[in-house]
Parts: sequence; structure tokens; C-alpha cells
Amino acid sequence: MQAKILYIEDDHKLAGLVKNFLQSHGFEVTHLPSAEGALEQLYYGSFDLLLLDIGLPTEDGISLCRQIRDRFTGQILFMTARRSAVDEVEGLMAGADDYLTKPVAPEILLARIQTRLKRREPQEMVEVDTAKPQSEMHFGRLCIRLAARQAFWDEESLRLTTAEFDILAQLAKHAGQIVCREDLFKYTTGAPYDGLNRTMDNRISRLRRKLGDNMDDPFKIKTIWGKGYLFVPDIWG
Repeated sequence: MQAKILYIEDDHKLAGLVKNFLQSHGFEVTHLPSAEGALEQLYYGSFDLLLLDIGLPTEDGISLCRQIRDRFTGQILFMTARRSAVDEVEGLMAGADDYLTKPVAPEILLARIQTRLKRREPQEMVEVDTAKPQSEMHFGRLCIRLAARQAFWDEESLRLTTAEFDILAQLAKHAGQIVCREDLFKYTTGAPYDGLNRTMDNRISRLRRKLGDNMDDPFKIKTIWGKGYLFVPDIWG
């Protein structure tokens, strides 16, 4: 099945080139010149990835990303001319999964998109025991359905992003054990942890909020300083 990409870019010449390139590599691409209509497209279009500029004419990409992040479960990738560290941090804090600065070589863009889309596929971390595969995990009122890639609280969907579900599933598979930050970061991003990237902290924070954890003193997903994260198995009601 073709992966579906919603591409929002106000530079029509660039948009045409990028759209044709991605279509030639098997993607189904819908282009919008502004954020107008994006919410409707995302709601009805079943897109796998949003490729998004920041400097848009009616509403900037950061604002749009904040609006949709909790509702859109696909990947969000910024491709923008804004190069400052402040802009990149703001984009990632808004919920983006990746951030590219223009000009971007087509091969690099393709590789980043393919890598992000792989995160949607169920995978196993290194050293996970797969001898007894599970389709569901239950912790009190929390249910994690691995095959469907969904999590529920009292049968109500938690509407997690792809990365948030990956993190929750891996922590839950190791319930009661510390999962080191480096392994979790590599699993969800496909890249080694450099010791500085705050993407994992931001995603854990959003996940805790959706799980109703105490943001000041988390007790469901604990941070074990200098080691990693701990999913507490017997605290879910």
C-alpha cells in the first residue's frame, strides 16, 4: 500500500519538484499551498506523514503542528529555510518528529521520510524476549493493543502519536525494569543518542500527560536519573 503524504508548502515551484520526486518513489502526495484546509485534509485523508514548511502565508507551521499533534497519529516532518537552533527546538517542542533545513538534497529527504515511516511498523528493541509474543497488555485500566497499535484507558482511545505509542509499548514490555534512554531513543528515532537531544524528554512528557501522570512527580512512568525510564506496572487503577 502506498504511503500517503500531505505536503504543505507555499513555494509552488519547489512543491512541484518535491511532489514529483516523491511520487516517482511510490508515495501518494497531496499538496496544499497554505495551512488553510489542512485540518480537514488530515481528518479525512488518512495520511501517514505531514511534510510541513514553517513560513506559510495564513498560519505558520509551528502553530499548525501544535493544533494537530494530539490528534494526528502520523509522522510530522518540518522542511524549512529557518536554520536557527531556536526554530528547530520550537518545532520539535511543538511535536514534530524531524526537522530539515532547506535546501535539502532529494536523496536526504527521501531517506528521512522512509526512516520516519518505518517507525509506524511494529519492531522489537535489542534484547527483547520475543518467545511469547503478545497481542495485548493490560495494566489495570490501561490496555495496550500491540497489533492495532492503540492504547486505551477504560476502553477510551488515548490517541497517541506513532512515537508515543512506540515508547509506551516498549516501556510496558519491560514493566518494572529500567529501560535506558539510549535504547529508547535509538528505537524511536533510528539514530544513536548524542547526549544532548531533548526529543525523548518532550515525548515522555506528552505521553505522561495523556496517561494522567503527575507532571511534577511522575509515578506511572518514572525517570531514573542517569539510567532511563521505569514503567510502574501496579499503579494503573
